[in-house]
Amino acid sequence: MFYTSKSSFNLEVINYESPRGGPTLEDKNLLLTCLQLVDKNRRWETIAPILHTWEVKHLIGWLSDILGSRDVPNKLSFSEPCLVIQLTECSPQKDRFCFRFLLSYEATPPWWAMPLDDPYPLIIECNRTSIAEAIGHLSSQLALFPIRN
Repeated sequence: MFYTSKSSFNLEVINYESPRGGPTLEDKNLLLTCLQLVDKNRRWETIAPILHTWEVKHLIGWLSDILGSRDVPNKLSFSEPCLVIQLTECSPQKDRFCFRFLLSYEATPPWWAMPLDDPYPLIIECNRTSIAEAIGHLSSQLALFPIRN
């Protein structure tokens, strides 16, 4: 989804956490997600319920607004506290961007020696093409696992 020569961050939706649904909208829409990262030649992946369907939709909108040069909050957080995405820099031409992915709890890589509630920072610099590819990737996943009522 996001990558440089030394680092990458990818989210793959595997399924709904409760494929048959659940008693609440939160239960019905929680997604089992594979988080994959590479940082300084270290690779790690985990599978955990870290996003809801509507949060994927919100992330797509946030990234689309960044590409459309619209004002966006510089931080996007989710109901599960293990992932926060920050837009830390945007070039004057709005063609280069820097994101900081803050990973904590079940999203923390095993080499992180700090407490699990102290987020592991993963910095990714990318261009407009990378963001457009991420939007397409997330949109195809949302089409497979749409918001359930």
